[in-house]
Amino acid sequence: MRKLFIISVQMILLGFAATYSFGQESQQDVQKLYQDPLIAKGDGFEIRQSYVNRFQEFIEQGNEKTTQAEYRKGALQLKLFALEAERMNLDTSLLEKELGEKEDEISEDESFEQEVKLRYLYFKNILDTYVLDDLIIESYYYAHPNMFADENYESGYIPLDMGVQEDIRGRIVGKMYRKILQKEMEELKKKYHVEIVGENK
Repeated sequence: MRKLFIISVQMILLGFAATYSFGQESQQDVQKLYQDPLIAKGDGFEIRQSYVNRFQEFIEQGNEKTTQAEYRKGALQLKLFALEAERMNLDTSLLEKELGEKEDEISEDESFEQEVKLRYLYFKNILDTYVLDDLIIESYYYAHPNMFADENYESGYIPLDMGVQEDIRGRIVGKMYRKILQKEMEELKKKYHVEIVGENK
């Protein structure tokens, strides 16, 4: 009896109990899951280690490296931003024209690159539409007089017109973008009911 009990426990621990009734094919599926573990999941998507690995390869193409935890966070951001860009119907063809690329049908291998483009468009949309109070822009203008000094104007300074306001806005948002993206990520994680699996939490 004890030997039978030990064997039963081993089968459960190794995942064989669930696959026994489904045959050899299901056992191979379980083995594949162990080789490519689930990292995170949410409404309509899941992220496995192979996706994180692909993201890591993409990042390291630019000679940048970070920790596995950061690669997992980055992969999740990529997926969520791409999903939102699709939901908003952001057009990657405009980006492709800007980059001089042809708009062809996307193969399975190119789907990751498509998500990278969608992520960029959503990232750009967040920053472009971020609402910044006019008072903050005015405060920046008057707090940095040397930046806007110009003898060609009677006042000695470039007027605070729309062009200058947009320039200031870009500077401020550029410094805040990490906090902006972090806030956006937290909102999307709630929206898509994201669950970080196991030790990846």
